[in-house]
Amino acid sequence: SDEKTKDIPFFFISAKASSLDQERGRKLGATDYLVKPFKANLLVNSLKTICRNKQSVSRKIFIFSKDSRYSNPISLFLEENGYKTQICLSEALLIESIQMNVPDLILFGFNLDDTEGFTALRKIKGNSTSKNIPLIFLNDKINPTPAKKMLDIEKDYNFVRPLNLEEILRKIKSSLLKEDTHDSWQIKTTTSIRTVNN
Repeated sequence: SDEKTKDIPFFFISAKASSLDQERGRKLGATDYLVKPFKANLLVNSLKTICRNKQSVSRKIFIFSKDSRYSNPISLFLEENGYKTQICLSEALLIESIQMNVPDLILFGFNLDDTEGFTALRKIKGNSTSKNIPLIFLNDKINPTPAKKMLDIEKDYNFVRPLNLEEILRKIKSSLLKEDTHDSWQIKTTTSIRTVNN
């Protein structure tokens, strides 16, 4: 019932194998019900299913730009492609919005030699809640050098210039897929998982 946690996927791992127990688990919202002992591949398949479902859920993207002439068309285009968007016209609004609802990705329309853009980046990277949010920069260079030191070269060095909606969409899909694969689900496969005898 909590808005912050209601969409978190989960499944049951239980020693109870009755159909009644499994039905109860699914009624509670479980995506799967695994009965111990079970083969590791069943767990892996369940996690893969959750990953696929997670990718199909509408993702939240913040567009950080003071120029509504191109942030509005970007927002409209992304929503037509199934994403939820929010335009943040200032650093203060961006930080406040992140605190209320952490996005899956931020389109960064400020140049980092702009005081407001640099301040926003410093606050994002300096906060444990927001430091791992993938960033896509809608410009072709990053200045000054202190800004570069705050960035994750694997996650943040995405540039789209000149602005092209299809290219922005491609970068978003690539970044979110990378985030899901490398950060959200790190599956370590074992040969089997057995019930621990108490």
